[in-house]
Amino acid sequence: MASREKENVNTDISTPIRIDGRTLEGGGQLVRNALALSALTAIPVTIDHIRGNRKGKTGLKGSHTAAVKFLTEICGGEVVGAHVGSTQITFFPRGRQTDEQNSNPPAAVENIAINEPFIKPEYNIQQSTPGSIFLIFQALYPYLIYAGARTHRHSPIRLNITGGTNVSLSPSYDYIAQVLVPNFAKLGLPHLSVELHRRGWSTGPLDLGSVTFVVYPLGHSSKTDTTSTKHESHGVNPNEVGGNHPHVSELSDSHGPKLHQSTPKFPYFNIRNYRRGTITRIEVTILAPEITPVEDMSNGRNRETVRRGTRSTETYTVRSFLQAETCRGLADVLASMPQHLFPNGDNRVPIKIHTSEATGHPTRFYMLLVAHTSTGFRLGRDASLDSRADSESTDARNRKRARSRDEQQGRSPRIKPYQDGMRSKIKRMIDRCVANFRDELLHPAEGPDNGDNTSGTEIRGISKQKPCVDVFMRDQLVVFEALGKLQGAREESTTLNDTNEAVEEDKDSWSMHTRTAMWICEQILGVKV
Repeated sequence: MASREKENVNTDISTPIRIDGRTLEGGGQLVRNALALSALTAIPVTIDHIRGNRKGKTGLKGSHTAAVKFLTEICGGEVVGAHVGSTQITFFPRGRQTDEQNSNPPAAVENIAINEPFIKPEYNIQQSTPGSIFLIFQALYPYLIYAGARTHRHSPIRLNITGGTNVSLSPSYDYIAQVLVPNFAKLGLPHLSVELHRRGWSTGPLDLGSVTFVVYPLGHSSKTDTTSTKHESHGVNPNEVGGNHPHVSELSDSHGPKLHQSTPKFPYFNIRNYRRGTITRIEVTILAPEITPVEDMSNGRNRETVRRGTRSTETYTVRSFLQAETCRGLADVLASMPQHLFPNGDNRVPIKIHTSEATGHPTRFYMLLVAHTSTGFRLGRDASLDSRADSESTDARNRKRARSRDEQQGRSPRIKPYQDGMRSKIKRMIDRCVANFRDELLHPAEGPDNGDNTSGTEIRGISKQKPCVDVFMRDQLVVFEALGKLQGAREESTTLNDTNEAVEEDKDSWSMHTRTAMWICEQILGVKV
């Protein structure tokens, strides 16, 4: 736990807040959020027992050290213990302060302190392993959009990172581009574009991926969802965005030196004011090896029926099997879901293929399901082929042993072992992902849809609801929600709020990552979300 009470936001930039890295989620989420808020507020932090709740190796991973070293560089700060495996780190975002410096702290606006930063127009972060690119980005983004607004109000910052784009237990490029970026835009955060140059996987041969983030600072707001559908670049067209952000205001001289005669402010939003609405369509992303042919993949089903769910009608491959089975499984699940989740009670919503891509290696499988809602949000759930989660059951292992006996006795097995094992693993991955997606889409109440953007939850007067975003997106929003509240930018216009009435969130839907982010914001910012 933190070592000081946070009834009032701490302005002492000499004594670090001490945080126990085993609190709640007790992993990398805590480290990333603490570093991001420390950089913004100029409040130093010491984190002990880093990733202390993790089984196996604890301490900093390569992605954590890359993030803290980058923040140290652009903040002009100092860090102690920033090496892989370190279980304690102390981050001084403005360097160690002398007594004279403490008597003249940097200019602060609603407790966000930037000491006249100079943000370069482009940065490069290179990892030597496929550590998650997007977890590094999570730690850097809040500081970049704020500090960048004071240096490059109308110009984007290019952040090039090498590492992993498809890494187990981490956000994928596809989730970031199809879910996170549009949801950020919906809530008033600045324009953000994500350009994929090549993929990097945590399985198979060492191939580092490369991604460029085109980060527009506060002052460039994407008010509508105009996300590009190009595979190489996802974001809102900056030519369609006005030049003045509604949350940039003038500063008085008492707040210290002016930069661009204004101070950037994070957009204020209350996630409880937004509704999920109904599901209007679903998009599917499939990444799988192009193993050909797989004669037994259809398992007796009509080949032409299977092919209708694929783009290829010439060769039936592992990728086309994954694609067809996913669409079939989705259609079956949607047909059994409550009608109030769909417009006019019609659960026959379109299911479309967003991306279907060959991965080039038999261990590289990934799928993403994205639901578009009538209120403009996107809900996602993904899965990778997991050797443990998708391993053969006891029955399957028994069948495998039976095949082995058949072979020993000179009888031909009915299905080749590799094909049967691969089909079983793929089916388990599909079933796992579709079931989790269904759980994400279900509302806590059933009731008729009245034709607008409300659901049965509101019609029946139920006071709790799932957030308007999925469980993984929810924890990504906590820091920004807290920063908006901290600065008090409460221009609750119709552009940024769907409804004037806040509904209590169903706390059972919060992940441990979400709870950890809320706790960190309270410790460093003194703000409850």
